[in-house]
Amino acid sequence: IIGGYVARRVHDYYRDPASPFYQFLDLKTKPQPDIVPPLSPFAVLNYYNMPYIVVYKVDEGYEQPGDKEAVDAYVHYLFPDRSAVVADDQQLTAYRVPATPGDEPLIWAGGGWNAPDSNAGRTWRWSNGQDASIHIITKTPLTWHLRFTAQTYRGAATLDVALNGQPVGQAALRANLQGYDLGTITLPAGENEITFHSSTPAVAPSEIGADPHDARKLGFLLTDLQFK
Repeated sequence: IIGGYVARRVHDYYRDPASPFYQFLDLKTKPQPDIVPPLSPFAVLNYYNMPYIVVYKVDEGYEQPGDKEAVDAYVHYLFPDRSAVVADDQQLTAYRVPATPGDEPLIWAGGGWNAPDSNAGRTWRWSNGQDASIHIITKTPLTWHLRFTAQTYRGAATLDVALNGQPVGQAALRANLQGYDLGTITLPAGENEITFHSSTPAVAPSEIGADPHDARKLGFLLTDLQFK
C-alpha cells in the first residue's frame, strides 16, 4: 500500500499482444502468415465503433529515433492516398476509417503462443506453456467444424479444448504431427474464446540439449486450423 492506495500493475488491453488492437502498436506493414486468417485493422475498428484514426505529428510517445517514421509508414500502409483525410493541421492528421462490408468473424491468436513459424507454405505456432487461446468475434451465431493438426514437443499429452469455458473435446497428442477432428461447435454472437490446455508442461530445447540456440518454451504445436 502506497499513500493509502493499493499499488498494482494496470493491465493495458490495447498493449497486450493477445489483443486485436496490438497490430496498431506492432506497426507491421507486411502482415506475417499465421494459424488464423489475417485480421483486418479496419474490421476491428468498425466492430468497436471507432470511426477515425488520429495521428499526432509531435507526441511524447515518439521515444526512440525512427518511431515517428514507423508510425508514418504504417499509416501510409493503411491509407495509401489522402482521400481518407478529414482533418489536417500542425498538430495532427485525422483519417476516416472505411466501412468493412460483410459479417465475416474476427479471428486472432490470443495469449499463450510463441510467434508463428512458417516453412514451405505451412504456418504453425508453438504454445509457450500449457495454455493458449484463439479469440473469435462474430455478429451472428456460427456453427463450425473444428479440425487441426497438432503435436507435443516431446512425449505424450492430452489436449483439452474448450469454448467459452465449456469442454468441446480432447486430443491425444504425440511428438509427431497428427490430424484431429473435434466435430461441430456453435459459437454465440459476440466475443468467444477457444482455449487449449495441455497436460504436459512446456520445455525449452536449450534446457534439454536439443538445440542450444532455442530458449523458447515449447509446449504443443498447432497448425492447419480449420473452422468451417
